[in-house]
Amino acid sequence: MDKCNVLLRIIREKDVERGAFFSEPVDPVALGIPTYFQIIKEPMDLRTLHRRMEANEVKSPEEFARLCRLIFENAVMFNVDPTHSVHQAARNLLILFNQKSLNCSHEF
Repeated sequence: MDKCNVLLRIIREKDVERGAFFSEPVDPVALGIPTYFQIIKEPMDLRTLHRRMEANEVKSPEEFARLCRLIFENAVMFNVDPTHSVHQAARNLLILFNQKSLNCSHEF
């Protein structure tokens, strides 16, 4: 799980560089997107994932990978317009995650 923690740190740093869209839970009221929870059934964000990792609630590298990908897949699903900045950031971070996870593919 050490490699997962390193990968999470890298993804969190890149997220901050690109607008910090995924650093904390989506607040549909503050963002004016009342349909968020109708569309996204399993919300996830980097802070929540980090906290779950710290609490040893994530039991395997596969579970970590699923939850990390879920963050970006949710963003793409909700922000369907490929020109939307959140959609683009999600795709870019998902690509980065997939590339980095290949480097330690024995854990994923």
